[in-house]
Amino acid sequence: MSLMQILGADGNNKPVKSVFGDALPVSQIGAKFLEWARKGYIYVGSVGTAAELPKYDDVTNIPTLWNKADSGKIVIPLRLNVGFLTAATEIIHGLALSYKANAGSMLATAAPFSAFTEVAAVSTLLGSNKAAVTKWSPATNIQTAASAFLMMLDMGLWTEGTADGTAPYNNMHYDFDGSLIMLPGTSICIGANVAGSTAVNTSIVFAELPYNPADFA
Repeated sequence: MSLMQILGADGNNKPVKSVFGDALPVSQIGAKFLEWARKGYIYVGSVGTAAELPKYDDVTNIPTLWNKADSGKIVIPLRLNVGFLTAATEIIHGLALSYKANAGSMLATAAPFSAFTEVAAVSTLLGSNKAAVTKWSPATNIQTAASAFLMMLDMGLWTEGTADGTAPYNNMHYDFDGSLIMLPGTSICIGANVAGSTAVNTSIVFAELPYNPADFA
């Protein structure tokens, strides 16, 4: 093992060991997103009133996260949480994301969004005055063209028999684990791969970080 020096918070040099070709061993302090939460980077947008998730390519009223082109931020989805409430007609379906790569920053008849009723996302640094730049519309919005299919979310609803039989209605979550980044001028929609009638509560947890174009050149 080689020995390197690292500058401590108090200005003193601290000796640390490196292993495997000078790789620096580290140990996580606190929970996974604790530091981002402490700095007020993390927000949550929720569908407070349980409702059916539209098909991913519907152009109206689909839960949508919009990183406007003039935001100055990158948006990193962290986790999607879904709680099933009721099902009128049982349909096997999975949850999916769709996206716009050129979502712009303005509302207009010919723009990507002609209507967008925003509900402010909540900072997970509760008690702070942090406000999200990212726009969240849980239920009421209109797209001029359907968003494109992006990915399945490894979660969904399958049934056997009737609603009072052996149907496994579960609360589920999807951990993005850093696999998705939304640059300015993009949007994602939370939907299903087929239209259903299952009412769900949905929450998406995401982080906002400063956008430096050079980091993505």
